[in-house]
Amino acid sequence: MKAVAVRPGDLVVFMVRRLGTSVNDRMGLLDMTTDDTCCDRGRSLRHGFLRERVVDDVDFASKRLESVREVGVLLEPLSVAAKANRQAYEIQRRLGVWRPRRAIVLGAELPGLLAAMARRTRSALLIT
Repeated sequence: MKAVAVRPGDLVVFMVRRLGTSVNDRMGLLDMTTDDTCCDRGRSLRHGFLRERVVDDVDFASKRLESVREVGVLLEPLSVAAKANRQAYEIQRRLGVWRPRRAIVLGAELPGLLAAMARRTRSALLIT
């Protein structure tokens, strides 16, 4: 991980997943780890971020603009939805024959709603 130039009081978002030892981790694909045990803040082996102020290693911080303060809580779940879309497109792109016009998103909670919004930005007709 590379250090981010942040100062005390800066608005930042911390990464949930922590670097493991697998080949995928070393390539920066932390969500694709093949380690038997992975370290996730708030999920396994480390406390989470459900508080107004936290302390963490600067290597896991990403500085954010003040303008996203009110919606910053959506960054992590939206990143999950965006990654799912990206992975689906990448898998199908390799086949060379996929031309999606419709998509179905299952789930009406926050991740599902964000996934539906992310799909709309890809100009796909949603079937709900």
